[in-house]
Amino acid sequence: MRDRLKYQYYGPDRPEVLFDLQRNPEETVNHISDPLYESQVERFRKRAKELGFN
Repeated sequence: MRDRLKYQYYGPDRPEVLFDLQRNPEETVNHISDPLYESQVERFRKRAKELGFN
């Protein structure tokens, strides 16, 4: 599932976004708060932290 997801984090002053490119290739629906994507969001957040972005 991760290959079809696009996560973006631009810092604490801007909202995170998570797009499901298979379901919404136009990137108009942000799934960051959708419970169906909770585990994927946590993985992206963990990786961002490991890379020093949080």
